[in-house]
Amino acid sequence: MTAPLGGRVVLLTRDEGFAEALRARGAEVRVAPLLDFAPVEHAVDPGGFDWIVFTSPRAVAYYRAPLSGGARIACVGRATARAVVARGAEVAVLPAESGGAAALVSELTRREDLRGRRVLFPCGDRALAVVEEGLAAAGARVTRLVVYRAVDAASLPPGIARGVDAVVFASPSAVAVFTALGGDLAAARAVAIGPTTARALAARGIEAAVAPTPDAEGVVAALISMEDR
Repeated sequence: MTAPLGGRVVLLTRDEGFAEALRARGAEVRVAPLLDFAPVEHAVDPGGFDWIVFTSPRAVAYYRAPLSGGARIACVGRATARAVVARGAEVAVLPAESGGAAALVSELTRREDLRGRRVLFPCGDRALAVVEEGLAAAGARVTRLVVYRAVDAASLPPGIARGVDAVVFASPSAVAVFTALGGDLAAARAVAIGPTTARALAARGIEAAVAPTPDAEGVVAALISMEDR
């Protein structure tokens, strides 16, 4: 078996099943979770909505209402879609290419006349307004439903970032916490899980390799592309 990442030391700021995929390709993986998550109690009647929009597997996991109602489901990427399918539901809209929440909004508005449609957006307490603003601009009535909250890590494990070749960031919040805890963004190459996270890094002067899909396969592809440059 080839090991395209052999000898590379990769720091994950959150492990969404990425570590196993990276180790299988020869990387040494360190994990320093920068965020923890806790559920937020919520109650909602999904039958009152035409669409439910998910932008992460975590939102699917923390959303407590059934997914088998009349609302159709749109997902940001394959990992999120798999989480929906695992709960016994079908995915009606999935962007063909990665582009984060903006790509999901574009695909949904291209395929559906959303004027007057009711859209439920289950999300975390730090979710950006991309989905709400984009769908509202298309005439939808969007309801944000916070189903989980993020809690910042208190510190970075001593020496965790020393000697790493790449740091993988899975959200803009992770970028902010990493820098707030004294992490050096310039000490290693950065990989962003999607364009929104890449923009958060760019705002701090860091050009990141962007995963083509927001999942383990995409992270591996981004790391390999860095090796090819």
